[in-house]
Amino acid sequence: MITPIPILALLFTLTSARDQIPNYLIFNASQSVPTNGYDSFQTASQNPNATHTVNFNYNNVTEAGRNWSWTLEISDVPMPNATYYNNTSRQNVTLPNAHVALTTYDLSWPEGETLDDAADARSCLYMIYGRFQPNVLDLYDSSSSSCDTVLGEECLGAIRDAMRPGRSCETSNFPRLNSLPASCGNSLGQTTGGMAVNAYPFGEGGEVSFQNGSSYAWVLSPPYSAGNDTAFEFEESQLHMVAITTGSDVQLLCNRISAQSSSGESGAMQRKAERLALLLSSIAILYSILA
Repeated sequence: MITPIPILALLFTLTSARDQIPNYLIFNASQSVPTNGYDSFQTASQNPNATHTVNFNYNNVTEAGRNWSWTLEISDVPMPNATYYNNTSRQNVTLPNAHVALTTYDLSWPEGETLDDAADARSCLYMIYGRFQPNVLDLYDSSSSSCDTVLGEECLGAIRDAMRPGRSCETSNFPRLNSLPASCGNSLGQTTGGMAVNAYPFGEGGEVSFQNGSSYAWVLSPPYSAGNDTAFEFEESQLHMVAITTGSDVQLLCNRISAQSSSGESGAMQRKAERLALLLSSIAILYSILA
């Protein structure tokens, strides 16, 4: 059974000199929102500040495999006295009137109460995390779940060929950046702090299942001062990516809440946003695709 991977929700402390990347958490029946600040997160998630939904086909073979939806929801959550580690001063900093941005992933399908009910074949869900640069973010087409415009045809094709759906659901199935064409460096290589991937089996013989329309993954921002619109808008602009393998099919799906251009920020604001991104931390990184 997969053990959920905890994310530090209130204390954003780097545990080593190397910058770390947050892992996602697959929710289970008894843990549907982050445990730290449970009540605050539960309340905020009922009325998110912004959402964005994309549609895709889990498969094209059955009617139940068509018209699935992936929704991102982001909430500005009050989290008084949240603490983070400041790389510049090398000290813990407490914000008395702090907020954090909570982004959740919701998945919906046309038939079946649970994910296992809906999935008719052994499948694998890959959670892919990276803080992409503005030039990559702005390639995303908000009207589609496709990653084509972000990754490019050559890069996307190489990833699909490398993943081979018939293999077991393992994080290591996602190819390393140095094994992919140089064109992938223009997207997957343009991240702040690198990338991380986690794999979760579902469907026939799977270990992950959740209710139709429920949240199955979440990520938290570093704390920021109340009213700091720049920090919240930075979180809204992030590109989120997952891969799903089932049968002989490999899909890479992209989603982004805010389609507004992020490349128009001033250099100072961008550097500030990047420093915020580097404060994100987690207990462990299961896998890095950077060489």
